[in-house]
Amino acid sequence: MVFSGMILNTNKNNTPVETVDLFDESLYTRNVQTFQYSGTFIMSMNDASWDGTAPLSPGYDTNSNITYTITTSSSGGITTVYVAYQYINTFDPTSNTTVPGLRLQGKSYFYNMGSNNFTIIQFDYIPLHTGEEQMIQEGGLAGLTISATDVPYIQKNTNLTNFYRQGKNLTKEGYEWTSKLDMTNCNNISQAFFQGWRNNYNYNGWNINNNVSLQTRTELYEALELMCLLGYNPRDQAFPNIPEMAPYYNNPNYNNLGVTTTGGANNTRTMYSMFLFAYDWNNGHDPWVGNALTWVFCHRFQSMKDIFYGTKCNVRLSEPFISPETFRAFGGCTYWNNGYAPGEYWSLKDHKWSLALCREGWGTFENTAFAGDFAGIRAPPMMYTGPMFRNCQYFDSDLTDFVLSWQMTNININNIISGCGLSVENYSKFLIAIKQSYDNNNSRFNYNNFTWNISQYYNSSASSARNALEAAFPNKITDLGLQ
Repeated sequence: MVFSGMILNTNKNNTPVETVDLFDESLYTRNVQTFQYSGTFIMSMNDASWDGTAPLSPGYDTNSNITYTITTSSSGGITTVYVAYQYINTFDPTSNTTVPGLRLQGKSYFYNMGSNNFTIIQFDYIPLHTGEEQMIQEGGLAGLTISATDVPYIQKNTNLTNFYRQGKNLTKEGYEWTSKLDMTNCNNISQAFFQGWRNNYNYNGWNINNNVSLQTRTELYEALELMCLLGYNPRDQAFPNIPEMAPYYNNPNYNNLGVTTTGGANNTRTMYSMFLFAYDWNNGHDPWVGNALTWVFCHRFQSMKDIFYGTKCNVRLSEPFISPETFRAFGGCTYWNNGYAPGEYWSLKDHKWSLALCREGWGTFENTAFAGDFAGIRAPPMMYTGPMFRNCQYFDSDLTDFVLSWQMTNININNIISGCGLSVENYSKFLIAIKQSYDNNNSRFNYNNFTWNISQYYNSSASSARNALEAAFPNKITDLGLQ
């Protein structure tokens, strides 16, 4: 997969520039997991901690597609447990048939890992349980040791919600094995590394829809942007059968929902809070250093809600970037600017960003170093901006196209520009666009959520717009009030 351009990245301390070549194919090399019909998972612990409970999901001994045999040995007060698995010869790993697999959550020896010398010695591609919370430990993963150099096998439609959650005191090295996983079969990674404070591994090898061709994604991007330009809402209406849309109408590879199953983007959809409060995470790079994140987002039902919130990331999203309907990704990432230095100008349109399917951008860029230019960016489905640009001190863009594209009602714009760096000119344009949007539909905004606070003047061209908005929404706009 090839992407155009390169980025020049610096961190917040202006250390030497790091150049990232987006033509470097090694960035887009995916992990490929190994399926094998038999193998042995090995773990060890203090003798007294082994209670004979298999580290497997319920029903493992009644499933005809796989069998498990458990044996143990003891030496020096440590019990080693061998879990040998064997698929039946006719099992097809490419089908949707799943088998019970590795599940450590809830086992007493896993719960007490901090005091029982619990160690995973070998995964040997044991199938992973498909039903979430496989290795969660609410008490923390601090006592876990993983010396295995291989990984488990991720079956079809595996849910990794809360997979490796609560690693607050786990060392960075405790996450190394997770970077080797092949995510082709995963459909949900919500909160997978929640509170993984020290995790800072590079996950570009994960297949978050990287198999989708650049041509297919580019065609979808072009179709969605054209649909917005023509005044349609791609979230609510299929590609119209009109001459302008003829090249895209009824294309089997994509539609207004995004890339279809044929195109390959339907699998990994939900990423809610995946790295939430993983403070050190920057995709394997030093804090805030810009780098390319090769995951592909090109389906409406994918979710980026709070995925990187509170991390030290400054990742650049692969292009074209087609925002899912929930795009609440970077709030609290203080120096995030899409791989560029804090405050460095870049154009969303030039980098093929599309918000054509985006319904919620609540706080997306709040408290970041975001300096993207929104000229030409349209988002007809937008309903929840909330504090989208709040406290973005470098943000100074003309939001006219963005605001005038909105087609929904009761839009929440509470604190959308509070504390940001809009210039007099762009603040004035914002006021005029908001007034025009209101005139187009006086149900466009939710009164109780119509507010902002900005320490900025506006010029005379925006005076009538501001006065009209103040009359319609009294005591909702706080600025210097001067022309």
